[in-house]
Amino acid sequence: MNLFNNPGLFDATPPTVSATSPANNETGVELNSPVTATFSETMNASTINAATFTVNSGNGHIDGTVSYSGVVATFTPTSNLTYGVTYTATITTAVKDAAGNALAANYTWSFTAGPPGSIIPSVIKTLPVSNAANVAVNSAINVIFSQVMDASTINTSTFTVSDGNTNIEGMVSCSGMTATFTPSGSLAYAAPYTVTITTGVRSSSGSAMAEDYTWGFTAVSAQEEMIPDWTNVLYSPFQLVSPTEVTNPVQKGSDVTEYPADMVADTFLFYENNTWYMFNEILGSGHNGDLAVSLSSDGLHWTYQQFVLDEPHHLSYPQVFKFGGEYYMLPETSAVNEIKLYKSTDFPYTWTPVSVLISGKAFVDSSIFRYNGKWWIFTGNATISDCYLYYSDNLTSGWIEHPMSPLVTGDPNKTRPAGRAFVYDNNRVIRTAQNGEFVRVFEVDTLTTTQYAEHEIPESPILNKSGSGWNATGMHQFDPWWTGNHWICSVDGRSGSYNTWSAGIYLSSQPSSPNGIINSPAANVTIDKGDSVLFSGTGSDLGGNLPLGYRWKFGPGSGIPDSLLEDPGLTQFNIAGTFTVSFTVTDALGIYDPTPGIRTISVLGASTPIPMTNWSLWYVDSRSR
Repeated sequence: MNLFNNPGLFDATPPTVSATSPANNETGVELNSPVTATFSETMNASTINAATFTVNSGNGHIDGTVSYSGVVATFTPTSNLTYGVTYTATITTAVKDAAGNALAANYTWSFTAGPPGSIIPSVIKTLPVSNAANVAVNSAINVIFSQVMDASTINTSTFTVSDGNTNIEGMVSCSGMTATFTPSGSLAYAAPYTVTITTGVRSSSGSAMAEDYTWGFTAVSAQEEMIPDWTNVLYSPFQLVSPTEVTNPVQKGSDVTEYPADMVADTFLFYENNTWYMFNEILGSGHNGDLAVSLSSDGLHWTYQQFVLDEPHHLSYPQVFKFGGEYYMLPETSAVNEIKLYKSTDFPYTWTPVSVLISGKAFVDSSIFRYNGKWWIFTGNATISDCYLYYSDNLTSGWIEHPMSPLVTGDPNKTRPAGRAFVYDNNRVIRTAQNGEFVRVFEVDTLTTTQYAEHEIPESPILNKSGSGWNATGMHQFDPWWTGNHWICSVDGRSGSYNTWSAGIYLSSQPSSPNGIINSPAANVTIDKGDSVLFSGTGSDLGGNLPLGYRWKFGPGSGIPDSLLEDPGLTQFNIAGTFTVSFTVTDALGIYDPTPGIRTISVLGASTPIPMTNWSLWYVDSRSR
């Protein structure tokens, strides 16, 4: 049975509005309240705008901006509501879900504005969710309120996490409607925790919660720990931008030392103990395809290391993960008609086969992930015509093909995996697919041992050939990694013919990241040694998380100390060389801009002075021949 040859399995259900804020017929609504509608499923963001989401005062539509995130549409009035006025909000049938289904009928509700402080805030979402088990020990704890909150009232006294004996140490931050507790260290394995939000928290207009809000969760045991685990990360990695501190590609065939390589492709990341690892396929003339690793201290600047796996047959797609304290790799081994699991005996350099998970077909680009206590694998076939799904209760054995597999047939644009399948934001499962030119992303709506359904996200395709440069003719790999501040994503691009792949890095910020712009100098500058350059910048933060912090770095070897001023002013360069100057902005929550402003300052050495002595004068008769 397959998904795309059975129309009955497509999402044909119209979306609905499951909740609103303010609620229908609510009175005493705060004058600065946004108006929100929560949908029953993911919507097509492009259909939610000022024409399809309106608020009417009785004298016409009021002015405001419309935004959409997750499953929530928000209308933010340009100015405060008017006391005593009844407003009617409308969501029209022009809004559609991600599958293209429209709202069955216009949805309307009314509310009346009241005096400030009349609406009681509440908790509408938590991550981890209540009673969650196997929570990653490096998780932050997130709370989303029904209203914009007063950040000054949300602190380690009003937002606590207890291990049963004492409140654990951590940092509390709040931006808009979201508050986050970031533990100072890792949670204890298998330990239960209780989270409490007290009535000491206040909305932006001063309203308190009616009562304390408490819930609990249990941390994962060491035996069940999976790395990576982004279940409790709120933000998606799909708003991709190029880094400012490095130029793509970051690894290419010429970096390989074992033999003349044509390409570096199929990049996968792993991060542990302040070190970044990038695992790649390496291919050169006369070679089958080998697997190698590069290292980085910042996830941006990479140094090639060595081959880590070389078999008599073709290898590619080296997905690496850690489970129960052991390092595993699931590379493509289609040449031997197997999906073969390897384990490291000396990470990251030595790998040995530990189990054949599935055999009998030439499976390509198998992507393994863990969800709801089970293991799952999306995999393609050699003809790139089908996408299969397998599952098991055990990593190394007992794999079963899903009854709806192949999930997709006959469409090479949707079948071949394009990187790690992963879970984020409380069990949102992501599958990727590629055709050699672009990468598409699908979010899984239903995943059980008997049922499967998915839809393509509005941002898809997230990667595409650019027409020029290192990724001119194709992109076909996407592997994200959450840093705690933003996503670092390894990708690959093709500049020409098929064997011209190289590895690149993209970044995806969280929505409230600050932004820094260098005003002066307006462009890169070349100066003489001893000259000065005027530096000034501007920092901003959409979340309003002030005050902002600033850091200018004037480049290694420049001899100039960092400046913490927004505008350092005239700065003298007394050492010749080429220096990369960066301007990074950090907000009051500790969130920093992952794409700092950059300028290159080229400082020329002093010119050789003309000597004042030992000159000789020669007379030349201009009439001589």
